This record gives sequence, C-alpha cells and structure tokens, in this order.
Amino acid sequence: MKVYLSVEAEHRLIGRADIPDDHVPVLEIPIYGFARVIRVRFAIGAISRLTAEGKMVVERAVLMSKGQIPALLPGWQPLAS
Repeated sequence: MKVYLSVEAEHRLIGRADIPDDHVPVLEIPIYGFARVIRVRFAIGAISRLTAEGKMVVERAVLMSKGQIPALLPGWQPLAS
C-alpha cells in the first residue's frame, strides 16, 4: 500500500508499506514500553489522483500526519531519490 504524508489537506507520496488493501480504517502498531504496551495509530483512507492520461484514480493508502514515523510500518520502503 502507498504511504502519503498529509499536511494541511495536501498529500505527498513518501513510500510504501506491506499492508493489505482490505485493511481496516486504523492500523495499530504495538511499541513496547517499560511496563506497558504503547500503540501507534496510522489512518487508512482514500486518495484521489490524476494519471498522466488525465484519468481520475481513487486508491486506498496510509495517511500519515506530521510527526509520525513511517519506519514503524511493516515492510516500509521509502521512495528512491
């Protein structure tokens, strides 16, 4: 699934992660702390974009907010620079 950074209603593609397209609207990643389990939540939503041919495409994607760490996502792969 593609991963987008969402800042002020603008979505920027930053990479991809190994999350099935049929995943629920919230992905919870467990992070283990000292005496308790902490979970980080990522939103799964829809992104609309135009293809090079001008066709509108809607796809499901991980929508990250500023400050979230994409490396926590399973199978995280950043875009090649």
